[in-house]
Amino acid sequence: MTRETLEEMITIGVEFLTVAIFLVFVVNFVGIKKDFAEVKNNKTATAHQVRQYREFGKYETGFSPKTEAANYKSECLYADDVLEAIRNYRDGSIEIYVDKPNSTGVPIHLTTGDAEQNPSNYSLEVLTSTAKGVDLSALFHPYLIYNGSDVTDPSYYNNYSSGTVTGIAFIRY
Repeated sequence: MTRETLEEMITIGVEFLTVAIFLVFVVNFVGIKKDFAEVKNNKTATAHQVRQYREFGKYETGFSPKTEAANYKSECLYADDVLEAIRNYRDGSIEIYVDKPNSTGVPIHLTTGDAEQNPSNYSLEVLTSTAKGVDLSALFHPYLIYNGSDVTDPSYYNNYSSGTVTGIAFIRY
């Protein structure tokens, strides 16, 4: 072996070692990037859940059946809370359903389309009137509706789901 071939072998060895170190750094960087993305996604999902809990926690009162009258009644909200929900979401961003708001038994069903076409139906004056409004002495059990499910369908009322809240159903006690 001559001196030149020995130098070439050492140079090639150093080049391969440099490439190997570079590849190790690239692989580690991709792994770190993936970990950061996972942490960021978890943070975003948790922030969404906390925001929903703060906004809709008042309406997540429990799922006792009507047969357990004491528990069921303790989970009910006053009519003022129903009016507050309707007024807060009168733009239709959250679908709201009140099964029997008053003695007439005609339900209130606030949807995006109805909110755009008939905004006057959700004024405080109409909501507190005796003909179309909510009976202010009544109690209502709230149910959160998730992921676009039908607010008028009672099968979704005892759904312990998670996801995005898209509606609130109020069932008269």
